[in-house]
Amino acid sequence: MEKYMKRYFVLGLIIWSSFDIGAMEAEYNRISVPDCQMELDGDSVRLTMTIDIENVKVSTNHSVEYTPVLISYEHGEDSVAKLPKILLKGRMEYKAYQRYVSSKEYRKVALKEQKEQYFLVLKGYGPEKQRTVQYSAVLPAQEWMRNARLELRGDDCGCGKVLALKRGELVLDIVDNTLPLIAENIRENDIISERAAMTVAQEISQKEKFVQPFSKSDIIRDKEKLANGEVANSLLIYFPWNSAKVDSGYMNNREVCAKIIDIINKLNAADDSKVVKVLIGGFASIEGKYDYNKQLAANRIQGLCDFLKENTAIQDEQLELYNGGENWSELRTMILKSDISYKREVLDIIDHISIKDGRERKLMDLKSGKPYRYIKEHFFPKLRYAGYIKVYYELNKQ
Repeated sequence: MEKYMKRYFVLGLIIWSSFDIGAMEAEYNRISVPDCQMELDGDSVRLTMTIDIENVKVSTNHSVEYTPVLISYEHGEDSVAKLPKILLKGRMEYKAYQRYVSSKEYRKVALKEQKEQYFLVLKGYGPEKQRTVQYSAVLPAQEWMRNARLELRGDDCGCGKVLALKRGELVLDIVDNTLPLIAENIRENDIISERAAMTVAQEISQKEKFVQPFSKSDIIRDKEKLANGEVANSLLIYFPWNSAKVDSGYMNNREVCAKIIDIINKLNAADDSKVVKVLIGGFASIEGKYDYNKQLAANRIQGLCDFLKENTAIQDEQLELYNGGENWSELRTMILKSDISYKREVLDIIDHISIKDGRERKLMDLKSGKPYRYIKEHFFPKLRYAGYIKVYYELNKQ
């Protein structure tokens, strides 16, 4: 058996072009899965699929969730794996969710690991709604998966009721009878019970959350998270006001710069792994004109790219870039967690006044500029980062 095994299987699928997610407005609420793949990688299984949600419209006070489930009805109730859910929310529900995830209550629950595990929480309304979701998940390979099927279950009430029943209990019957997840020509011992010795990349990724296996769908998902202001599990390089040059003496940049250089060089020097992509997201604080700040964020991305190319073997084709422009999403999160005066009024301006209609000017005028001066002093420096740095690796074939 090869020490490092990576084999791909395109599922022999019977995919329905779409299915209804509810009785109300059924002609609008339709979802489809145009592409689905399984990958057997050592003793793990990776699922990737494209889920088309363009025609799903969720009313303002409602939510709809979809749960991919791998299940074998032949092996008993323990032969099931529920994967992270996708949650689509209506306008008011989405705003309430944003407030909740920034609250002390959410952080307390999260620390106890009791919160629902979602792959993505998305807007289910409006022209800015995503059209597709690039879904991916990894789970341990088990023997019962030889005779399993993949279901995509929908729920619009939080009660576990499956929507728009098809073929008995199935919402979407992706596989007719069996899932050729582990093909017949694969030897029995290809499903190993003992984990092989970890590679350099795997050891690093266990300690450093910004290092992870390469997947195109994961990069797409991470960019989507950036668009929502999520920068967890990343490294941040900060910049002085109006600057696009990497300054190792600014804030904690020295430590971060040393870490990113060391890890990239270790991965590239290893015999068993290599760096495939580095994702860099650039941002600027909100002060000044929008177009200027957008360009400043781009310049900061370029400054960090140049820094990495000077200190590592990273090439242009390995870089994935995201320009976040003015960092309003992160600013809103900071304000929500702070004790700033007139918090409700500040959040109301951010939530309801567009940038083109003078959002920053409204903040500057609020209460003679007192909240704005506080924001400028305490929050703006933390918004100036070319920031979200993640490293994606791939194992070398042995």
